[in-house]
Amino acid sequence: MKIPVVVLLAAWASVGLAADGGTYQELAAIYLADKDHGPIENLERPGSVRSHLPGVETFDLLEAPRREGAGCVRQRWHVSVPDGRRAGLQPVRVHSSGEVALSQGACPLVGYAGINPGMSSIQAIAVLERLREPIVLSTRVRLACAQEFGDQQCNRDHSLAEVVGDLRPWQVGRQGQEVYVWLGTPGQLVTEIRYNAQGPQSLQVSRRIPAPF
Repeated sequence: MKIPVVVLLAAWASVGLAADGGTYQELAAIYLADKDHGPIENLERPGSVRSHLPGVETFDLLEAPRREGAGCVRQRWHVSVPDGRRAGLQPVRVHSSGEVALSQGACPLVGYAGINPGMSSIQAIAVLERLREPIVLSTRVRLACAQEFGDQQCNRDHSLAEVVGDLRPWQVGRQGQEVYVWLGTPGQLVTEIRYNAQGPQSLQVSRRIPAPF
């Protein structure tokens, strides 16, 4: 007898499969069965405390990246599974988001930046490329701080290279005509670079504690 996939999903969720284990291939076969996805090559669990809700197991399934322009693109599938040992049967929630990274050779395994809605992967790669240009890194900017962090760089002029240092871009997005990049570590202090897509020669750089996600 063939058991409907939806029944299988509910049954596996009820025994907490995500909590008890399973390879990423097995989890992909279960939770992405009705999704149009590429090969899954890894599994990650969110590190943020806010990602762990009572009675819910969360994890991300990562597609193998593919070359695109001057970088690489991959999809990250976010899966939230009710733990049936503590919660009743509820819908399994699955959604995806895109990520990009610069690369001149093989696609990297880490160092990807998420793409917010409203921006294509090609546009996001172009933004990351721009932030590596020597003429941009040498631009003099004044770092504005939303709060006082005891940061000696705050409210002083520096080159962009001095401000960003070794900070890693982790989110790229667009709001209207403005493009922005968040650098640092998700959930911690955010350094934001923002500029008008029609006049990218003027950069606004700020440092702030992020709003809750």
